[in-house]
Amino acid sequence: MGHRPGGPSLLPGSYEWSEDLETSTVEPVVRVKCGELDGRPVLIRNAYGAGTAWYVSTLPEPAALRALLARAAEEAGPAPVLPGLPGGVEAVERGPYLFPLNHGRTPAVVPLPSARTDLLTGRVHHTGVRLDRFAVVVLAPLASRRPTLHPKGAAPCDEPLERSY
Repeated sequence: MGHRPGGPSLLPGSYEWSEDLETSTVEPVVRVKCGELDGRPVLIRNAYGAGTAWYVSTLPEPAALRALLARAAEEAGPAPVLPGLPGGVEAVERGPYLFPLNHGRTPAVVPLPSARTDLLTGRVHHTGVRLDRFAVVVLAPLASRRPTLHPKGAAPCDEPLERSY
């Protein structure tokens, strides 16, 4: 496999198959440098409007695919919610709430940039939170009030609910 002059080799290694692509308006990023498809692109991208689409016409080795996805993400500009997460762990933010999820079969420690409260247990985590296998936690900044569950249609208020039982 070849690569763009002056650019990193995004798809090193050997491949069993590749589509035979023809390009017109897209930018070839990586071209084959041997065999029947010599000179043909295997990685292309196309800028359209405010976005960019990438297309890979082969199955790269796992390390090469990770490098390609990292480059595409870096060029697109999104930043991870929590950088440096352990393998198999993802983090999603919804408003002020943080949802670390462990998809892995082993426990993982998720580093936290600031202290947060676990809304399910009330425990405060200062520097990190341990997630068991396949676990999730819901974390809120310390300044956030714990949400109160209200009967359907009732407006939240600071007064305790009157109980009749």
